[in-house]
Amino acid sequence: SLAAANAAAANATQQAAAAANAAQQAAAAQAAAERTNAAQVAAAQNAANIPADLRANPALAAAIAAYNINDLAGTTANAARAATAAIPRVGAVNATTATRSIGNAP
Repeated sequence: SLAAANAAAANATQQAAAAANAAQQAAAAQAAAERTNAAQVAAAQNAANIPADLRANPALAAAIAAYNINDLAGTTANAARAATAAIPRVGAVNATTATRSIGNAP
């Protein structure tokens, strides 16, 4: 009958739309997986190249080591710069110990 044919056609249309949607999602997932894989390969190559670069250039390795040591203990180290800041820290920031109280009584 005509009603049964229309129902079958509507059902086929819904199934085709669902299949197309599933195909789009699968393609998007595949593209995302390929991008992730490419990023992982690039990261692995970069990690593999870093030691070789420093071994091939000992002067660069020595300069990096000297910079790191100076940054920790030198006169221009981070700690020394913080201690001699141009703007002094607020006293409340440098509170000696924290106190707890209930109400107004210390």
